[in-house]
Amino acid sequence: MDSEEYSDSDSSYSDISSESDEDISLDDARDWCRLDKDNLGPPHPRFPFTENPGIKVQIYNSTPLEYFGIFF
Repeated sequence: MDSEEYSDSDSSYSDISSESDEDISLDDARDWCRLDKDNLGPPHPRFPFTENPGIKVQIYNSTPLEYFGIFF
């Protein structure tokens, strides 16, 4: 988030940004380790997609507001 999007009086943004700067160190994200490609764990199991695609609600006699309510 850019600080230009928020005003100086927005205390909640400044509280969050100061907390996140103290808690997170980029040095922790740069710790790399080698993986033994011959000794990797098993892959995740595959699963079938068995659902039928399509809309599952009746929209024929609904108002635009009711249709909008389906998504939110």
